[in-house]
Amino acid sequence: MKIEVCNSLIKLTELLPQELGSHMKGVVLSLYINLKHNRSKVRKSTLKAICAIIALPKATYLLSDGLPQLRVICNDKIKDVRETMIDCVQVWLNKFDYKHLKQFEAELLLYLLNGSSDENPEISKKSLEIIEDYGSNLKKLMEELEEENIGDVNEDSFTPKYEAMVDQQWFLDSS
Repeated sequence: MKIEVCNSLIKLTELLPQELGSHMKGVVLSLYINLKHNRSKVRKSTLKAICAIIALPKATYLLSDGLPQLRVICNDKIKDVRETMIDCVQVWLNKFDYKHLKQFEAELLLYLLNGSSDENPEISKKSLEIIEDYGSNLKKLMEELEEENIGDVNEDSFTPKYEAMVDQQWFLDSS
């Protein structure tokens, strides 16, 4: 039943993308709970439904409510679930507007970096390809923005959490 509901939600997002976004908070919060389900097929279908809803123009903000559950899904014991998560990250990186991309970029890239060290070579390769494509697209976007002379946008504005990570120096600790 849960899988059918998720499939129906995906179809609904395709039919009414503009109308649904801002009205899906309760649904998405319920779906986040399903990410803890015992059956991998339910987790995978749930993740696909979450992906489709959060990719909607007015629903992107709902990603913040599920970040803890999505971190767990990145390390799911089932390959198909982890691969679906990487696919979702790719969709979100391509669909988010500038404001939400700034807000979630660091977290999404961490999911991809986690995927790049996956035990499955397919997931690892796919994650690295997505990171590379994203970097190329970001470079093109920056060049376009420079051509348009948008003064309030610079390279640092795409990674707002980077300075906080540097301050914490969690990645520099060699002990």
